[in-house]
Amino acid sequence: MSASAPAPLAVAVHGAGGRMGGVLCRLLAAATDLRLVAAWGRSGDARLGCDVGTLHGLGPLGVPLERLGVRGIRPAVVVDFSLPAAGPALAEFCREERLPLVSGTTGDEDPERTFGRAADVVPVLWAPNFSPALAALAEVLPTLAGLLPEVALGVLDVHHARKRDAPSGTALRLAQLAGSGTRPVATASLRLGEVVGEHVLYFEGADERLEIRHRVHDRSVFARGALLAARRLVARGPGWYRIADVLRDPPP
Repeated sequence: MSASAPAPLAVAVHGAGGRMGGVLCRLLAAATDLRLVAAWGRSGDARLGCDVGTLHGLGPLGVPLERLGVRGIRPAVVVDFSLPAAGPALAEFCREERLPLVSGTTGDEDPERTFGRAADVVPVLWAPNFSPALAALAEVLPTLAGLLPEVALGVLDVHHARKRDAPSGTALRLAQLAGSGTRPVATASLRLGEVVGEHVLYFEGADERLEIRHRVHDRSVFARGALLAARRLVARGPGWYRIADVLRDPPP
């Protein structure tokens, strides 16, 4: 007799009322190994109490948009795409409830300080961008920049007009990696239209230029990356992790 399939991983989405929250809910509704059990939004959101599936045009999912908290089925992991102001309360909640946390919220000047106390007792993974391709680029970028010590470095980020932080968290991270904290890196940002996300790195030499461009066509790539991280983070011990750490893990 064959063994039964494991129960789906119970997931809570923090920031479930937002655009990325809707993408996460859509992917969770279609997943067989994951289950949405809680959807948390802003305390002043007029939509609190409404079914989160209905809010995002998916049809009822049986999960209301609520304030941060645990009711009914306890999540195994929290996935966060919200606003920086909500970070400290979420971090303290995950610490107290012993809930692993995956966060893609940007705009916080020091996310490691915000989530560091939680990482003392649970696994925490924060990333400014959950694209696997961009995570791979981030891994090799210091080596590449080190091989070109004489070039001028620059990063351009382009996002939709509603994005609040500029430069983006991803652009700041790429600049940090390229410059290794010692070389100047010029940064520039454009906010226009409905651009999901684009980053360009410039290595400007005396008679040549190397450009590396990463373009996202659909924001579901970020949600898929975050859910991949959630699947793998739950097997980790307490600590602070990067997206590259879990990409190296074998599939669960």
